Amino acid sequence: MQISQFSIFSFMLCVIYGSLSAQKPAPNDQTENGADKVTLAYQFQKGDVWRYQLREKGTQESISEASETLGENNSSLWKHYRIIETFADGSALMEVVVDRFQLNFKMYINDELQKTIDYDTATDNDPPQEFRSVKNSIGKPFATVKMTAAGEILEMEFVQETPASKQEQTKQRQGLPIFFPQNPVSVGESWSDKVTVDLAVTPVLKKEYTVQTIYQLKKVDDNIATIELKTIVQPRLTNPVLRGQMMRYLPSGTIQFDLNQGRIISRSEVIDRREVGVGGPKTAMQVLNRKEETLIETDRNVSQSSSR
Repeated sequence: MQISQFSIFSFMLCVIYGSLSAQKPAPNDQTENGADKVTLAYQFQKGDVWRYQLREKGTQESISEASETLGENNSSLWKHYRIIETFADGSALMEVVVDRFQLNFKMYINDELQKTIDYDTATDNDPPQEFRSVKNSIGKPFATVKMTAAGEILEMEFVQETPASKQEQTKQRQGLPIFFPQNPVSVGESWSDKVTVDLAVTPVLKKEYTVQTIYQLKKVDDNIATIELKTIVQPRLTNPVLRGQMMRYLPSGTIQFDLNQGRIISRSEVIDRREVGVGGPKTAMQVLNRKEETLIETDRNVSQSSSR
């Protein structure tokens, strides 16, 4: 759900974002020259609950001859994954729940404050109009996802009412856990994942473009794998209007993955881009957005004990 054009980057697409899936990692292998290889694989037990906090802070500035508009976003989101079931083929079923959402948003036009939103689902009983659906979704399963240990999505069911366009974006991995290679990898090796993005070529015509995320295993230290990511768009965009639309899909970042526990412990992403001509001659847009997601708690078999 996008709150405004000033980039609170899609609430529900941020929800399903982090760590999950099944199966113990295979023992480390070795290459022919003796370099260690590691297997990157999510793992869990039925009943586990993994809790994450996602912090997001950013600005989006639109500049034209007539005005300068600046949006500032500072938000936090708390969510958890509950493992519902595991299967013999190594896949697992989990549900995704948002526990709390907190936002401070400000909009300026020509340096004058025009709008402020301060909202916290934990303390504010009367949400702003833009957040009424968010308030109603807190503490309830948003979706159930069946995935393999490598992060391949086998099934996804939206429990809460979600527009079809957002369902399709989410199914294509926007905001979902990263996709791992099937085979062990050495430090320095890379792999990639692709999603399609619809951009508005005209008010009534949309065209698909491919966003490729390239991951590289940078190092392994004390069973913590550090993975770097970057994104590119295919085919290359030359139209400045389309380049402006694409900016929010092109982050770079770093992920830390616990090989023993089989889950992401932290993930940071940044978008720092400026494009000119995005709204015609003498216009520009600049986006600076940072996300930090951290594993804050793991509950062992909570769902099993509570269901007895």
